Amino acid sequence: MALQDQERHDFKKEKKLKSHEEVEDDAHLGDMIEEELKSYDGTDPQKPLLMAIKGQIYDVSISRIFYGPGGPYAPFAGKDASRALALMSFEESDLNADLTGLGPFELEGLQDWEDKFKSKYVKVGSIKNSKVVP
Repeated sequence: MALQDQERHDFKKEKKLKSHEEVEDDAHLGDMIEEELKSYDGTDPQKPLLMAIKGQIYDVSISRIFYGPGGPYAPFAGKDASRALALMSFEESDLNADLTGLGPFELEGLQDWEDKFKSKYVKVGSIKNSKVVP
């Protein structure tokens, strides 16, 4: 079963922890570097559960059953998982934002994921470039 089909199927089982409006009220985290994003992987229940697509960070806390520890998409939490989503991969080497070498089919799939995230989750920030420019 494809990743999107699995999430759509499992969504019916999901228990919402907070409403979309409650998450939006709490969601003023701002921009952060990728290293900071890692601390929002769901291992600390006091922090929101975040993941990014194409550099945009979303609060996926309402889908903790999917993205939280033990969930089917837990490897994506606390990361920009653009490449993995585009390739429909759970490989550790694909859990990054690098879109190099992806073809139109993969990029279209990634756009579908981004559209889904924009409609379902609250954007809470963007990933800042962690490289210091001299």
